[in-house]
Amino acid sequence: MVRKYDSKIIAHQSILNKIENSNRNNLISIDEYQSRIIQDIKCTAQPAHHPTSFYPLSYLLNYKEQNIYFAGDTNLTNEHDNIKADLVFLPIGGRYTRDIGSAVQAAKKIKPKVAIPMQYNTFEDIKVNLNHFTEKLSTLKFKINPVILDPGESFYLK
Repeated sequence: MVRKYDSKIIAHQSILNKIENSNRNNLISIDEYQSRIIQDIKCTAQPAHHPTSFYPLSYLLNYKEQNIYFAGDTNLTNEHDNIKADLVFLPIGGRYTRDIGSAVQAAKKIKPKVAIPMQYNTFEDIKVNLNHFTEKLSTLKFKINPVILDPGESFYLK
């Protein structure tokens, strides 16, 4: 996919050093709190936590006045208190990353319009019941719309 679409890859340099057979011009290094602008999208690296990762990052993207938070493969941190986004992508699998409860806690702190769960049900040890995610979001005092996507499905934030 990266070659087919000539995609950019943005990550910490320690990760980019491990990527082989890619156009080196498409690899963009970023550190915590740094921002890069790529084709009208501002990407700001946020500190993150993962128990087995040397330099985990999450990303806050800004495009056309909308903020999108991509948590990646990370756990809940105090940094979520400072993130404001319209849309969040949160892992919910619970193995080496946040589970449904901590994903809902992150959403509660960020207060997005939409929350999309990710990193679940691909392996036996990260199987979850998606109804638990949507039910927990529905108990919050403000509305967060859960959107469950099938592989390859698209979602457009309005």
